Amino acid sequence: MSKNTPYNPPLLRKGDRVVISKDATWSQPVIGQVVKPGQRYTDVVAFIGQRLLMFNQCLYRDDPYVTERPHLLDDEDRAIFQLAPAEVAQREMEVELAEQRELLNQLAAQVATLSGNGKADPEPAPARRPPGRPPKKESEDR
Repeated sequence: MSKNTPYNPPLLRKGDRVVISKDATWSQPVIGQVVKPGQRYTDVVAFIGQRLLMFNQCLYRDDPYVTERPHLLDDEDRAIFQLAPAEVAQREMEVELAEQRELLNQLAAQVATLSGNGKADPEPAPARRPPGRPPKKESEDR
């Protein structure tokens, strides 16, 4: 990350899937889950081997602290993270779904406007007789 590029971490939610690493070279990345999101530091839980480990105050991979203060990664329970590919794909689908919902709402509003402007409404369904009553025969009326 260059000095002129502003640091812009992703907005995190509890439960987001992330990839974490103990070193900036990403030599042994593992999948984790956000436990406590924060603006700079985030707590992540991950299975490593058969142990569930908590990583406190993890830094986003593009955070300048990763290069400016590498000693921060010396802490046993600290790591760097990035969004997992599955989380990125899910967020893209959420955006697409929101766009589709907006389009559907616009189309529904157009249909409502057109049907309210004197356009021909569909014919109402014919009246139905109540269930359980047989139709009257003309001969019974006499």
